[in-house]
Amino acid sequence: IVKVKDTEITIPCGDGRQNFKWLSLVIQSRIKENVSLRRKYDVEAFIVTEIRNIFGEMLNPKDLIQEHSGPNGLTVQAVVASKYPLDEWEYPELGPWVKGAFLKSEIGNYWHSELDAWRNTVKKVGESNQRPEQNGTSFIQIGFDFFSEDFISA
Repeated sequence: IVKVKDTEITIPCGDGRQNFKWLSLVIQSRIKENVSLRRKYDVEAFIVTEIRNIFGEMLNPKDLIQEHSGPNGLTVQAVVASKYPLDEWEYPELGPWVKGAFLKSEIGNYWHSELDAWRNTVKKVGESNQRPEQNGTSFIQIGFDFFSEDFISA
């Protein structure tokens, strides 16, 4: 049984060899099919941002359902949003559950880790009202170092 807001959805999982990522995708499709549940949202997009057990503990999206179910099945709480929250630069802020479920590549994980580190640095600088030390400049270096000869030839 999956609880979404104040509604319960029964999703048969057979022997439970599917993972919680699979369950999140099924939940999203069930919300779209369920007219009464869909009316509780203002938009047509539904994103499961995390799945928690009855104790409020976040479940690993890669865990198998059977690893957490008992003789009477399993009841979980799905946290649903209509869109990902955006930072001040309008990049989506993915929570740890979504990252664990949908970031597959090492590059994707690295990119989001770098983005999170950058957000934290900017936040700390904003809170302290001072500029970070950047080798005597306030510019952000992207790419290669250029020399004056490079600009003349350009």
